[in-house]
Amino acid sequence: MAAPITAALPTGTTESEDKIFSLLLDVNKQYGLNCTLRVAGGWVRDRLLGIVSDDIDIALEGEYDGNVITGAAFCEFIVKYQADHGLEQRHVGVIKANPDQSKHLETATTHIYGEAIDFVNLRCEEYAESRIPTIKPGTPKQDAERRDLTINALFYNLHTQLVEDYTTGLQDMDDKLVRTPLAPLVTFHDDPLRLLRCIRFACRLMYAMHEDIKACARDPDVHESLRAKISRERVGIEVRKMLSGAHPDVAVHYYWDLNVVDCIFEHCTVDKKGNITGSRSLDFTPEEWVRAHRMAEALKTASKEKKLSYEVYLAAIMSCHAQLPATAGELEPYLAAVITHGLKLPIKVRQIVQAMILGARHLMPVWEGGFDAAKLASLEAQGTPMAAHAAPLKATPRVLLCEALQLAKYQSGKEPLALFYRETCLLSSLMATAACDEGARLVAHIDGDALLQGVPSLKAVLNGGEVGKLLGVKGPEIRPALAYQLRLQFEYPSAGKDEMQAALVKVVPSSS
Repeated sequence: MAAPITAALPTGTTESEDKIFSLLLDVNKQYGLNCTLRVAGGWVRDRLLGIVSDDIDIALEGEYDGNVITGAAFCEFIVKYQADHGLEQRHVGVIKANPDQSKHLETATTHIYGEAIDFVNLRCEEYAESRIPTIKPGTPKQDAERRDLTINALFYNLHTQLVEDYTTGLQDMDDKLVRTPLAPLVTFHDDPLRLLRCIRFACRLMYAMHEDIKACARDPDVHESLRAKISRERVGIEVRKMLSGAHPDVAVHYYWDLNVVDCIFEHCTVDKKGNITGSRSLDFTPEEWVRAHRMAEALKTASKEKKLSYEVYLAAIMSCHAQLPATAGELEPYLAAVITHGLKLPIKVRQIVQAMILGARHLMPVWEGGFDAAKLASLEAQGTPMAAHAAPLKATPRVLLCEALQLAKYQSGKEPLALFYRETCLLSSLMATAACDEGARLVAHIDGDALLQGVPSLKAVLNGGEVGKLLGVKGPEIRPALAYQLRLQFEYPSAGKDEMQAALVKVVPSSS
């Protein structure tokens, strides 16, 4: 086997890393294991980038008692060493192979000085018609070549204290290039999930994507393989990581540029057990996706002041889709089919996306004639007495804003109330004007108004029972009065029970 290219870590290792690595070398020596110990993958990449990482994965090469040593076996020696030396002992956890979670080989985990460390032996993988490979012991080069990217295929040898490169990882890091260790078609055929990982790391590191990857990624056979072999859950995990990263707008660009939009966004039907029974592509048009990308770019720019929730990028994408239902009743099952079933993201994500879209739509009339903070002043602030109203309040800009603020929130069970007015205002502004400027001004206005910030958690002055008793109505007949009371509270935030009772009796017909 050809010798690897080697390099030192520019910043060396930390004191805590040195303690962990020293213990591992002592275990190897004390029990005569004769293993070669290497840190593999992301930790090496991050340390070369100057990023401290606690994601330490140890790749083992060697035999013990005539067999290839496994991670679980090495961990048992670590526990024995800790006992022999009076160190804190933790149990050994074994994560079984699970292809749906991209775990093709059993991994053992234990704790050393409080840090969780994973152990696995070097391997090579042979694929047939599914993503489930046949696993065999491998060399460092074989192990490196079966990985997704060259920058993730680097090793740090604990014995030599040098980085080992069996592909082109070091050069690609210098060149800021995303490249696969083998030909992209081979890499993607072996595991199509790697196509999405290429996009994610290109976005995360802002590295260029190798032209061979781009050409291969546009291959319809690769797309079909992605649909057939990759679980929707794994697709959703990659999308979440990309959209919650530093450059979600770049991810949105790559989705279309590499023709994988239809592989990612699918409308799925499920049975009672949640199993997918059918799916179809959303068929975004080029014009719709250009708009989605521009919205993502604008949101990314707006997020420089304060990071936005990643759900707003999903909301922006979906809001550009012409087939998105207009009514709340139809919107919920549609988003569930795409987000909950199609991407296997938590129900909470669908609910937040839905809240943003409904809130943004409700705000649309506020942008007519441009943003004007004066239009958002309450009638109380303008000096108009509550008693002056002879009919239910109209949907003034302030009322529309307050109703949108009540839509743009999320709370479930014991979770604290989560507010998404920043995302909702920016999204609505983009939907109406194709820019975030007006939305940003509205956000600044809300930030400076404690009363508006309190709207999402506003409690009714009179509860349903009190309103029903006052007006002599029951059940559904109470709802119009409660809705009217809420609008009054938006316009008259200091109103008490007596004022509210007088107003309701005056404008809401009772059954008596």
